[in-house]
Amino acid sequence: MSSGPTSAGSISLFRRLVWAGTVPLEIVLDARELAALAGPAGAASGVNTYFINVPRIWYLPLVLPLLRKELLALAVDEEVLRGVRDEELWFEAVAEGEVEGVPCRWHWPLGLLYDYHVYSSPPPTHLSSPSPSLPHLIPSPSPAPTSSHGSLPAPPLRLVLHLRAPPADKLFSAPGAEACRVAYFNALKEGEAVRWGKTKRVTELGRRDTEGIWEGVEKHDFDHFYRIASKLFPLPTSSTSPPPPPSSNPQPDPPGPSSGIPTPPRAVPLKLYLPDQLVLQDLLPPNATLGAFLSTHAPLIFPAPGSGKPTLGRPIVHGVEVPMEAELGWLGGVLLGADGWLRVVVGVVGQ
Repeated sequence: MSSGPTSAGSISLFRRLVWAGTVPLEIVLDARELAALAGPAGAASGVNTYFINVPRIWYLPLVLPLLRKELLALAVDEEVLRGVRDEELWFEAVAEGEVEGVPCRWHWPLGLLYDYHVYSSPPPTHLSSPSPSLPHLIPSPSPAPTSSHGSLPAPPLRLVLHLRAPPADKLFSAPGAEACRVAYFNALKEGEAVRWGKTKRVTELGRRDTEGIWEGVEKHDFDHFYRIASKLFPLPTSSTSPPPPPSSNPQPDPPGPSSGIPTPPRAVPLKLYLPDQLVLQDLLPPNATLGAFLSTHAPLIFPAPGSGKPTLGRPIVHGVEVPMEAELGWLGGVLLGADGWLRVVVGVVGQ
């Protein structure tokens, strides 16, 4: 997949495809909380569910204004709605046929929330319907994601919108666009620290660029976003040029994006999401393969080739099953999220 150089055009294409990706959501108001808030009249209105496709790179706080307008405003009267504070709202991912769910973290991208809750947990045993198939990223000189013929359409992720008593210890961030923006920049700087050993490229962005990169996320504007993000996210380089070894010591400033020198980063910002909300990360050189990383860090799920043990999971990035031989530098250069991180969800076999 990445044994040779990748053209700037194909890199831009993959990044645009990631940016254009959406996930279906089914938002359901908690019935008991709605009745307590709106009274019998509001609960009897019958408006309690909203279906929507949202960008994968978005976050839950960016969806709240739309839900206030399109769902809450129809479920309760205007006076009651004014008393609903964003600080009291929170989401819970609930699997089909289940009563209790998992609180959704505000700072997780929506694509990550979807892949984690749809593909990373086995279906309830009482459900016999088949699971949706995943498209594959086919290793070839010009790879492109393709959909499996005959696969089921992606089901919506069912989220219950609660109107009170948020479990702050499980949400890991406050609601609201400002808290979301702060969490985004923290992730952006953390990724730069992994990539180069310092955060200089982010901290030295001018005020206009700092505001503009977040505006690109909010408005889901690829061109506006990457006019700035291209200064931060390096292009993938050929595996024939080995990167410097990962080190905890600060590295010299890498050449800027205008230098014309394709300097590889020291490491790839990667997080591995396992069932039960376990998250792993490490300093990984760009020329390492995904399979080598998985067999080292999750050997019970991804045993080493030739061990004779069955593979129990599938690596999923932006809803696509990625081949084990893919190089991390290539994946981190073209399939990165808006915050610069490569996020790999482990889908259980059978999903």
